[in-house]
Amino acid sequence: MESIIVSVVVWAVILVGLAGTVVPALPGVGLIFAGILVHVLYFGVDGIGVVTLVVLGLVSLVSMIFDFLASAYGASRFGSTGWGVGGSVVGGIAGLVAFNIPGLVIGVFLGAAAGEMIFARKDLHQSLRAGWGSVLGFLGGTVIKLILGIVMVLVFLWKLYL
Repeated sequence: MESIIVSVVVWAVILVGLAGTVVPALPGVGLIFAGILVHVLYFGVDGIGVVTLVVLGLVSLVSMIFDFLASAYGASRFGSTGWGVGGSVVGGIAGLVAFNIPGLVIGVFLGAAAGEMIFARKDLHQSLRAGWGSVLGFLGGTVIKLILGIVMVLVFLWKLYL
């Protein structure tokens, strides 16, 4: 019975992690790895192997670093300052809370544009351009995180059941 409960918890964490690959407030790939790690700690490393566990841990770490860099790169490539990046984070969270996933994307855009206009004192065109860059960086990072998260889950399933 205990092993069933642990398995349910592991898969709940992994599924929340998959959702977290598109929701910025959750460390998606990190949660996926945490679920896999709980599985290994309870059932042992024999099921997936030490090498696979280490590789999945490194993929998780690289994914988190890449996510941050992709958003910042997209924003800076389109002329955003730190104010726009900060605004995109605040706007994304507010948009997510208020309007779910569409609100998240709109919030990233509006937050970055508002941060640029209000704090960096940029004109409307520059602010909207920074907002667009923030959205592109966010979406690019999200797609990569989602792909890496799915690959991690598939590798975990493959190692366990095939």
